[in-house]
Amino acid sequence: MRGLTLALLGLMTAVGFAQEGELKRYLYMSHPDKSQGPANNTPGYMIFDIDNDFKFVRRVSFPVFGKHGGLRGFEPSLANKSVYYTTNIDNQKGLVGRIDLTTDKLVWEKEYAGIGDRASVSVDGKKLFVPTGWWHRALDGGNVVIDALTGAKLRFHKYGSSPHNSFVTPNGKYMFMNGAHWLAWMDTETEELVHMFGNPKLAWDTKVPINQDLGNGGVSPLSADSKLEFAYFSHRDAVGFDIIDLKNKKVAHHVNVLENGKIIPRRTHGVALTPDEKEIWISDTFGTRLIVFDNTVSPPVMKQSIPVRRNGHGWVFFTRDGKYCIPHTSDIIDVKTKKKVITLVDDKGTLVEGSKFFEAHFRGKELIWVSSQFGLGSAHSDPVTSAKPGQSLYGKYDLSSKISEAYVYGADGRVVKRVAHSISNPDQLKSGLPFGLYHLVLKSEGRVIRQKMMVIP
Repeated sequence: MRGLTLALLGLMTAVGFAQEGELKRYLYMSHPDKSQGPANNTPGYMIFDIDNDFKFVRRVSFPVFGKHGGLRGFEPSLANKSVYYTTNIDNQKGLVGRIDLTTDKLVWEKEYAGIGDRASVSVDGKKLFVPTGWWHRALDGGNVVIDALTGAKLRFHKYGSSPHNSFVTPNGKYMFMNGAHWLAWMDTETEELVHMFGNPKLAWDTKVPINQDLGNGGVSPLSADSKLEFAYFSHRDAVGFDIIDLKNKKVAHHVNVLENGKIIPRRTHGVALTPDEKEIWISDTFGTRLIVFDNTVSPPVMKQSIPVRRNGHGWVFFTRDGKYCIPHTSDIIDVKTKKKVITLVDDKGTLVEGSKFFEAHFRGKELIWVSSQFGLGSAHSDPVTSAKPGQSLYGKYDLSSKISEAYVYGADGRVVKRVAHSISNPDQLKSGLPFGLYHLVLKSEGRVIRQKMMVIP
């Protein structure tokens, strides 16, 4: 028994015994957005409380955000507890910086030749992938790899004209980056291309017939499902999006929105999967609307349109729980009802808008989760999305009378509940716990059992 007690104590020590803290979910919005005005607020970023109807919490001033007209990218890293900002100073050089999200202090900032668009960070926090920029129209554009810890430039990979957006898949294995008429799929560890879709030899302004090119005139913002079976990207010269079959490495569908039976010749800038992957939403930017598609059928079918306040850069993002859609405007939309429910404003009542933002979860002062900037599917990758009520994520858990003691840990490793008596009902562990994933340490007949449990209201 003494050996069991020591083993249990050792496990608890490894997990951590920090004091409990309330889980808080925040939206971090940078300002100004170089792709969308107006610059009507203090340069830096604003923080909003998602669980309190997106109420303004505070602003953090970074004058450099406004020095060059705004940011091109604002990408967080959980591993480094940091956010990375990118922008172009001019068409020849760019600026990249790292901010510690636990202190709101600058860690490093450096200028680089020829980069500055929307970057992404490897899951382990070691590499930053920075596109040279959509303004780089020559065919020698590509991906600059930077040491995310120090800012040292490591390597350059040539892809093609106008490298623009990038994201790292939640499993950390791949990075996707789009350019003028191409989509690069790269292994984050080896930095080798898995596949190049489209034609990287076509310049930005090359005109290609509709439905004979990636993106109907070019590739705009993109997304992917959690199984990495399909990638999605919005059309540059038409309202709609394309679907790439990643397994067979080909375009599966051109999905076009029609008006009077004809393709609508205007830009789509933004495509996102709802976290459960049942819907696809796109931004018909100059149509001042979002368009929702049923993704449970193939090809996806248009369901409805949702008006937004104005046009602009165009963006679509969902909160981790799938409850809210956040576009490039101040409209916060209820995903279930498809209605605008909140207007995003600062402490002075000024409308807050932009397309460079992310979601962050804190427990106390500790950062425990961050989103991507993109609306990626998570139905099979994120426990919060994929678990069913009462479901254990790793096999069945038997909470019978044989369980004599139980410790419940939050996702950040803090003890949130201890039950020091026999358990006959799983609800004794779930009762009173907020929505989320929990780790269980169970004491049973001379054994220590570790399980995971999901609590869903």
